[in-house]
Amino acid sequence: MTIRRTVAPWLAPLLLVACSAHATRSTGAAEMSTPEGLDLYRPVPADNPLTPAKAALGERLFFEPLLSADGELSCSSCHKPQHAFSDTVAVSAGVYGRRGTRNAPSILNAVYGTSFFWDGRAATLED
Repeated sequence: MTIRRTVAPWLAPLLLVACSAHATRSTGAAEMSTPEGLDLYRPVPADNPLTPAKAALGERLFFEPLLSADGELSCSSCHKPQHAFSDTVAVSAGVYGRRGTRNAPSILNAVYGTSFFWDGRAATLED
């Protein structure tokens, strides 16, 4: 997922938390809990703790198409909650209908990642 400059850097982990909550609500599945061990690495800054209000904002932004260059695509357009936050096609359509060269992988556990983008050029979600 690409976080646009208009979204504050601290918001990236919140988008993923909100999406997990949305998937739980929309599927009617039991409340998800963090598997043992994964709770040891949480990239939420100590001086900016996760709150329900921030998670709600993250969810709203994840589903907001007006943040895209053409106002047509939200993050959820390619990272579909009903498909484990991935896409169902080999190559996702981008803004203005342009096709890229890669698919949209699942971002379900991205909050626990240590490198991001296909080439690993970012060490954190904030980067």
